[in-house]
Amino acid sequence: MTRTILFIIVAFSVATAGLRAQEKWTKLEHCQLVPDPGNDGDSFHVRANEKEYIFRLYLVDAPETDAADPARLIEQSKYFGISVPQVIELGEAAKEFTRDKLAEPFTVLTRMSNAMGRSNLERFYAFVQTKYGDLGEQLVAKGLARVYGRRAISPGASSSAAER
Repeated sequence: MTRTILFIIVAFSVATAGLRAQEKWTKLEHCQLVPDPGNDGDSFHVRANEKEYIFRLYLVDAPETDAADPARLIEQSKYFGISVPQVIELGEAAKEFTRDKLAEPFTVLTRMSNAMGRSNLERFYAFVQTKYGDLGEQLVAKGLARVYGRRAISPGASSSAAER
């Protein structure tokens, strides 16, 4: 009986330790944008501490930049109230805006939470802070993206609703 209880306690501790580790935020400073054809307004390659990552913004959906997912283009077209070709143009503008804002070193806050989506490449959700502020907020404020997608409570925010 005692061994069973001890086993349960150890198993629970190991399981919850993994969850606590995933809840911790990692702050990567002095990050650099890595040019890549797959970069767009809300997902991009980043170099931090001599390692390359792909990050996807929490709470932000920038329009698509190609016709690879027609259903998504139609859905975004309806949301933004524009034609499908205009969605792609808006996506290109979001991509350029993100590239410009990330031209100088920036900070990434991430839990290394899986954001793979359609890609087979390892990709993580993140908040990105530029010298101008939160990149996601900037994209939405400029009309280049919408509040949409995976939610999180960033360090300092009281709730995901407050973050949204």
